[in-house]
Amino acid sequence: MSFFVVFVLTLMFLFLLYTLYRYFRRRTIATLITLCGQVFILTIAVLCLAYKINVVNIHLVELGYIILGIAAPFILLLYDYITMISDFKRQESFEGLVQRVVRPEKKKADISNINSICREQTVSELLDDLNISDESIIRNIRRHILQAQLYINTKNYNKAYSIYKPIVSVISTSPSIYYNLGNICFYREKYNEAISCYKKVINIYEELYKEFKTNKIRTLKHKKRSRYLDIYNKIQAIKNHEYKVYYNIGNCLAKLNRFSEAREYYSMASELNPEFEEAKQNIAFCLSGGGKEDSLLQQKNKV
Repeated sequence: MSFFVVFVLTLMFLFLLYTLYRYFRRRTIATLITLCGQVFILTIAVLCLAYKINVVNIHLVELGYIILGIAAPFILLLYDYITMISDFKRQESFEGLVQRVVRPEKKKADISNINSICREQTVSELLDDLNISDESIIRNIRRHILQAQLYINTKNYNKAYSIYKPIVSVISTSPSIYYNLGNICFYREKYNEAISCYKKVINIYEELYKEFKTNKIRTLKHKKRSRYLDIYNKIQAIKNHEYKVYYNIGNCLAKLNRFSEAREYYSMASELNPEFEEAKQNIAFCLSGGGKEDSLLQQKNKV
């Protein structure tokens, strides 16, 4: 083995150590690609020497040594050196040849300007929604709901959740229970679970709409005006509350930094209730592009 071959292999190995160090410091794609190329070409070189393999296209392999093993890492080294000198002149402090990348933390939405969610249904509203005739069951549920509300008022949301969760598994057709459970999940910062509860409310509403529409047709055929008014009032009661569900879903999505989706739900809430100013204000917040990350700093850290 000639001195020149030893020198080249040593140089390639030193460059490999440097690139490996640079990758652990910066974790960039450019460094990783260079590192993989060096490992590949150095492995070929060592195998050729160890097993004395005669390569047909020796010039092509030598070109690979130069480009992947020496030139590519040398360019990174030169870039780091120039950057180091530039930073030293600007800051008048030495921070090393390879500076660790200061990656910006993913910004969470500054939702201080977003209006809070609509409050949960009252106990009386919830009980009216149950459609249960057994007084003993109603008293038992009322007692548990009152206890849960006390926990909510004292911000003990985990205890409130432990009360509502078994109730909703037994009474699965009450939109009010799902709505209140969604609020509790929101307070517990379980936003995806809250969205699931709110969407369950919407699904129940849609089923009720279909049922009421069918009953409305039957009622008109039999000319029972009182029954028609009763159905109409129930539909209006749903419509008067439905916008709150869409609005709360919007707030959950805003908490998850999903502003475009949040804006859609705020818009639906605003359409259902044009006088609902909180939804309009939150739409304006989403349109302002809250929670965007600094793209310039990200671009710089790619090298």
